[in-house]
Amino acid sequence: MKKRLSVLFVVLAVTAIFASTVFAAPADGKSVKLIGVDYNKGGVVLTFETSGLTQADLNGAALFANSNDQGIYCNFVDNTTTVRCTAAKKLAGDGGFKVTLAGFTFWGELPGERDLQACGVGEMLWYTYDYYVNGELVYSGAEVPAFIWDEHEASGGFIIDAQNGWTYEITGSFCAPEWENNNTPS
Repeated sequence: MKKRLSVLFVVLAVTAIFASTVFAAPADGKSVKLIGVDYNKGGVVLTFETSGLTQADLNGAALFANSNDQGIYCNFVDNTTTVRCTAAKKLAGDGGFKVTLAGFTFWGELPGERDLQACGVGEMLWYTYDYYVNGELVYSGAEVPAFIWDEHEASGGFIIDAQNGWTYEITGSFCAPEWENNNTPS
């Protein structure tokens, strides 16, 4: 009888510890929401909207993918509550992942590498894209140099655009003569 009572006590104690850990996370005023997982030329980029986080919370981020713990680096985007985390380019398209940020855990699929075709001498990569406002197609077949798209993506510009209802989708890529003086390709 005493043995059963001891086992019951241990089970209740462990349950209480887990319950207090689970219920303590939201009470500390922190929240994290995964809003994007993308690939860019620097690697895999995970974007989060947060509140109540500090740099110390970001330093404790962890990524598990490809059956191993992976390196991940997180920072706030331009003094906002948006957090961008980057992981190695080699992880692109490698299946599922689990990321933990400030005690919040998310699962998803790693994005594949975009068609980063090589262009010849005197040429550069361009993207064609479609432009949407509040989910409705406004313009199809727009063109932009890939480096401008990538800079806008890396700076968090697409996140700000999406908050205003503007979204974009790459529909293709091509090589064209290098871009000078705001000229479009011939």
